[in-house]
Amino acid sequence: MSLREVVRLVPADHTVRLWNLFASKKSFIEPLAHPTDVLAVAFRPDGKQLASTTLNGAVNIWDVEDGEQVGTIDGKRDIAGGRKEGDHITAANNQLSKHFTSVCYSADGALLLAGGRSKFVCIYAVEPQILLKKFQISHNLSLDGILEKLNSKNVTESGLSKNELDAHLDDSEASGRSAGDSLVGAKRAVDPGSRRKNMEVLSKAVLFSPTGRAWAAATTEGLLIYGLDESLAFDPFELDEDITPETITRTLARREYARALVMALHLNEEPLIARCVEGIPIASIPLVAQTLRGEMYLQRLLQLLAKRMERSPHLEFYLQWSLAVLNTHGQTLRDDPSSSTTCLPTLRSLQKSIARHLQDLAKICDDNQFTLSYLKNLSKMQQMQKTQ
Repeated sequence: MSLREVVRLVPADHTVRLWNLFASKKSFIEPLAHPTDVLAVAFRPDGKQLASTTLNGAVNIWDVEDGEQVGTIDGKRDIAGGRKEGDHITAANNQLSKHFTSVCYSADGALLLAGGRSKFVCIYAVEPQILLKKFQISHNLSLDGILEKLNSKNVTESGLSKNELDAHLDDSEASGRSAGDSLVGAKRAVDPGSRRKNMEVLSKAVLFSPTGRAWAAATTEGLLIYGLDESLAFDPFELDEDITPETITRTLARREYARALVMALHLNEEPLIARCVEGIPIASIPLVAQTLRGEMYLQRLLQLLAKRMERSPHLEFYLQWSLAVLNTHGQTLRDDPSSSTTCLPTLRSLQKSIARHLQDLAKICDDNQFTLSYLKNLSKMQQMQKTQ
């Protein structure tokens, strides 16, 4: 069942239901039962898997075709932390108030990004169901939920924050408010008449970029964007003691282009790879592209082409490189699912750069075409006037 044929619904009976839009009304998968309220759902880009978050802080992974649960990520400990002024217990024991309210898959479907009522945003690996990294979205101490421990001078003997005590409320109203706030998942709106309005640190929505190299979160302090900067990372691959920048430069000077490029890809320093790529003549590009073997080489080269295509003035040169690599290894990437999935974000980034250049050049060419047509007609009119 494809993603376009399915609509999702999160009812209040702790289930998620999927319907086929193009079938009869009774054609729906068995409800996906959850132990508690469902807060958010997200489809994998291929539409074959669904992730749902619940009030107990878990991320549930479901197979859409069979309607079976294939995994559960217990994330309440990952997002635990931070004590709000209204909390009667410590941050370490208050895991029930933390849960994910937004979840998103990466472009290749291998990662899950989740955020919600916490100061953390977490990235999980779907297959092993483990936490890869979590990010603290704010360190602003004026926000509610940042501190792990409240200042003891602002806490009463019963453990309640003095800021939460309202002298204008009688005992019955105060006890009623405390009972409502103690419910799991319950949250009272900010009183517009209150002089003190503490904003809670949280993320309302999270989303991966189409390339998978960045993600954004809508938080209390605004939109936060996180991205990768691999130019600052040293990540060699099968490095040998003979592979050094000086050796690569000498190899390139001897016109051993293929060997120099492979050595630069081993070292994985972007300026060095760019120097080798730009030092290869256009006539030798197809031959050098044929000598590259291995998923790691192709991925790193395509990443460089996508970056340089976006900002380099040598547009034709990098188009020739992209064409040679895709003509030579396109069928291999298409036939190998693992390679295709790994290189998919990079290919999308490359396509985005080419499409942007196409749009810019198309506008310039159209303007030039109209200008030439005008000059041509003007020349004809002048000749006709001379003959008359």
